[in-house]
Amino acid sequence: MKMSILLYPLLILLFPLLSICQSTTQKFEYVYGFEKSYAVFRTFDKKMGVIDSTNKIVIPPVYSFIYNKKELENLFEVGNKTNKGFKRGYIDLKGTIIIPIIYDDVFYFGNGLIKVINMA
Repeated sequence: MKMSILLYPLLILLFPLLSICQSTTQKFEYVYGFEKSYAVFRTFDKKMGVIDSTNKIVIPPVYSFIYNKKELENLFEVGNKTNKGFKRGYIDLKGTIIIPIIYDDVFYFGNGLIKVINMA
């Protein structure tokens, strides 16, 4: 009985803290693909970016698609919708384009080999 009486004031104090925490994480629709301390996130306006393990945005949400492959060392497959369809490429953690985002498809084969396909 004593425990429950002490628990109510504690819960009342925690509710504002919980709501503050929830409001800071509401900027992401979802987070997935946690690999090597980085995860991909999607915003409510359907743009994707990358965050680190401290919830800091590393790559801003400007892409239609990001894939975080376990095998790749700090490289991310990205894609954007264009008037010519969906184009893919690779960027690094600094957002530097490593393989231009102009290809119809890209495949990582391992050992640093990436195949690009352009149908046009």
